[in-house]
Amino acid sequence: MNKATVAGLKEFKKKVETRFPLDILIFFGSRTRKTQRKDSDIDLILVSEKFKGLNFFQRVAR
Repeated sequence: MNKATVAGLKEFKKKVETRFPLDILIFFGSRTRKTQRKDSDIDLILVSEKFKGLNFFQRVAR
């Protein structure tokens, strides 16, 4: 993973945490395995106590 990606993830995490506290931010997929292509996305799982009891669509709306 290059420095720009790491910096972008750190900035993303900061912005997310202004809206709700994160318990865990999981980074996975081809970029973690260093098998990404030019068109690969970034795969993340956001875990927060604030999501407890909300369905998928309610979580996305937040």
